[in-house]
Amino acid sequence: LINYNLTSFSILEKKLILVDFLESLYFSLVTFTTVGYGDIIPIGTSIILSSIEMILGVTLVGIWTATLARKITR
Repeated sequence: LINYNLTSFSILEKKLILVDFLESLYFSLVTFTTVGYGDIIPIGTSIILSSIEMILGVTLVGIWTATLARKITR
């Protein structure tokens, strides 16, 4: 999940679109890894999406770690 809205595409300057996309990617990475620096805060409906992304992050990292540990111990 990338917290990126469609209104960013209405901006004509490519540089601003890239900055918005990179900020969204940064926010998603921080949320997925549950670091939570607090420099970007979700507002409104995006709180629900951020919570889902955080739960997926914890779950997928746990599954990945268990799979890796299982392969190493074999």
